[in-house]
Amino acid sequence: MSEKPPIRVVRRGSFLQAYSPFDEEALRALPAGKPLTARLTGVARSGPQNRMYWALLRLVADNLDQDITPDTLHEWMKMRLGVTREVKLASGRIETVTGSTAFDSLSHEEFTAYMQRVKDLIREQLIPRADSEAFIREAEAMIG
Repeated sequence: MSEKPPIRVVRRGSFLQAYSPFDEEALRALPAGKPLTARLTGVARSGPQNRMYWALLRLVADNLDQDITPDTLHEWMKMRLGVTREVKLASGRIETVTGSTAFDSLSHEEFTAYMQRVKDLIREQLIPRADSEAFIREAEAMIG
């Protein structure tokens, strides 16, 4: 299951339009003039949380003095915060890989706790002097 945030759209007649600038950016990343397959659903319980998470990762990536993507930050966050699983190799050796934060893996409450730990990790290890609340406000503005 993909962990990227869903693209929110609003129906306008028989057309779908990006709900926010964040969604518009995601839509523009898709191939133009090509048929796309979409699975439309109602509002997911943790959809807004997930969108906030990815907007926050985008802001952090944009404010670090290194070339890093939100996807890379997402994997790093999961490793640092223990969202992992173990894979046993044929040799018997056990490798630790990142686990999932997908909608069907974490409840609303679990993701709320994860998100708080992400904010703490950003403040403590990535951008120590960051105004967490300012980042949240900016992320909220990004997602509409």
